[in-house]
Amino acid sequence: MTLTSETIRARDLSVQVGTASLLRSIDLEIAPGAVTVVMGPNGAGKTTLLRALGGLDVPSDGEIHWGASPLEQLGVLKRARLVAHVGHEASPPFPWTAFELVLMGRAPHLGLRGLEQEADRVKAHEALRAVELTGFEERLIDSLSAGEAQRLMWARALCQETPTLMLDEPVSHQDPRHALLLMELLRSLARQGRTIIVVLHDVSLALRYADHVVLLRGGELHASGPATTTVTTEVLSEVYGAPCRRVGDGVIFDPPTHS
Repeated sequence: MTLTSETIRARDLSVQVGTASLLRSIDLEIAPGAVTVVMGPNGAGKTTLLRALGGLDVPSDGEIHWGASPLEQLGVLKRARLVAHVGHEASPPFPWTAFELVLMGRAPHLGLRGLEQEADRVKAHEALRAVELTGFEERLIDSLSAGEAQRLMWARALCQETPTLMLDEPVSHQDPRHALLLMELLRSLARQGRTIIVVLHDVSLALRYADHVVLLRGGELHASGPATTTVTTEVLSEVYGAPCRRVGDGVIFDPPTHS
């Protein structure tokens, strides 16, 4: 199934919680059919940006449009059919099996009776296979390792079958093989026309797969553009506050100097 998304635009986007200004005056455009990677140091506003763009948090100021539609005018069910979000949520406190959790991704597509059909179960099995969790169907969630549980969340998002995927540090518990598995999968989905927005800390991994890069620092947009031209060692050093250098296709950061 081919799913295509629309351009997401943020204008003068700001998010404030209490006295803390988490995002300030962000102007951003994210096109479909590409892998957009959001990077920046701790506290830069990466998670806040992802949640605001996906409608999980309400901006303090500014506006977000999905195509021609203001985000706030899209109902909860409509958003659930447009975007799947993989965040830092803990495992649910219920004794669900892996298959049951992944099948929950079909909820936005079920009819009034809310009963899944055989086609929904097939999609859940396909999602588990895509993340290499075939055979885990009857495993209880609390029996999974951190990496397995994280991949289960990928599977639920895939099963939701939305034109947009937003993932917040989705490889934080993964070994190199499975980190690359996910990034290859995301690249494939983007080539099908979907919008992929992913927060990554691994700069080398980001540069290997990103079409578009968004660099945040201190709640402000530091740079945004094609990965091949936007992410220079000078820009990375400014954003992360540490010198860095290219080594082959990767980036190595040197310890920061103290004055």
